[in-house]
Amino acid sequence: MEPVHLRVAAEEFQPYTEVTHDPTTGATLLKGPTINILQALASSLNFTYSLIHGDGFLGAPLPNGSWDGVMGMLQRQEVDLALGPLALTPQRAEVVDFTQPFFLEKMRLLQARPTSTPDPWGLLTPFSVVVWVCIAVSFVAVVVAVAATVLCLGRGEPSHPADHLLAVASVLIGQALPWIPKGLAVRVALGTWMLSVIIIANSYSGSLTSLLTVRELSAKYDSLRQVVDDPDVTILLEGSTAFSAYLETAQKGIFLEVRRATEQRGRFLLAKDLWRSLHLLQDGRHVMLIDEETGKKFTSDYFSMTGECDHYVSRDVFFNMILAMAVPKGSPLLQLLDHRIRMVREYGLCRTWILRQIYNVSHCLEPLAKDTSLIPYTLTHLWGAFLLLGCGLSLASLIFCWDVLCFRARSAAAEEKYQLKIQWT
Repeated sequence: MEPVHLRVAAEEFQPYTEVTHDPTTGATLLKGPTINILQALASSLNFTYSLIHGDGFLGAPLPNGSWDGVMGMLQRQEVDLALGPLALTPQRAEVVDFTQPFFLEKMRLLQARPTSTPDPWGLLTPFSVVVWVCIAVSFVAVVVAVAATVLCLGRGEPSHPADHLLAVASVLIGQALPWIPKGLAVRVALGTWMLSVIIIANSYSGSLTSLLTVRELSAKYDSLRQVVDDPDVTILLEGSTAFSAYLETAQKGIFLEVRRATEQRGRFLLAKDLWRSLHLLQDGRHVMLIDEETGKKFTSDYFSMTGECDHYVSRDVFFNMILAMAVPKGSPLLQLLDHRIRMVREYGLCRTWILRQIYNVSHCLEPLAKDTSLIPYTLTHLWGAFLLLGCGLSLASLIFCWDVLCFRARSAAAEEKYQLKIQWT
């Protein structure tokens, strides 16, 4: 008996179906788990096949009730089998018959991997704003308390407010008191301030050392909410898929917000263009909504090409899918295919074939934690300290000029007074 010839629809969907080209003949070649399954089915059922490409999409419903992509080819019975794999949805199940599912897929965010960039305000980060305000308020309170105590008791300590301001500031920066307090109340106030400053200073130095040594890494976008709330990020996603069709019907919740966001700042791409758009993620202003295994495939291929892990797959899963092949409605092939696909799945071949496509991804899937690499600090890292030094020197220069002017004015006044006194005598 002659083998049956089937028309098989195939579009790129990495890592399940990957389209390549023969460098010598230019012929289109397909590889991946779905091609392996197709070859196993062809061997078992004794059929031949020809691969047919459509418009590059997997398929979503159109306003007139028809479908585009692979789904449209099945609906019009232009093909006998669609590799896909296609996500099972109630809307699609009304148009085609799905085979036994052979994989579960999740959608995540793909973005540039965060790096340990220097914080311009690193000198302030050990404490929160509230703590800094409390330190400033405490400083003023101690100066006022000590000055008021000396003014009321008159025990012989300096009575000028500037002396008390200098004393409290000296304690704050770890210097000795410029004068010895005589009264018990002043000693208690300054002693309490010293103990508090010891705790504050040690906490600050320890935290700052930790921040300079171990740098925290955090993803810019780890959930759909973060993407929606950032009006400057461009959203990249594949068009005419189960997820894009679901967005079109979303009436509430986060997916309604995602739909509105994609209408304003979204770019729908062909599956083959997702890899070509990967470089856009490096500016930090693009994020890709992508299937988890596709993201792993891109990360693996990028690492194989460059040796770098420049991309990060988010922890947040926002959409789940069951993947399968599909045949036209009422096709007699369905029962024959189901039995064999079930065997392939139960033997673990699907997962094995997937892992062969993403063999280089494990190194790049390490969770974001801390960067402890020893790198020399540059002016970019510590410009805050030099800015503080520059401001201090500038202020000292201004005070110096003021003191010179005041000294000259006082000297001129004293000289004038002395001359008047001579003339009087």
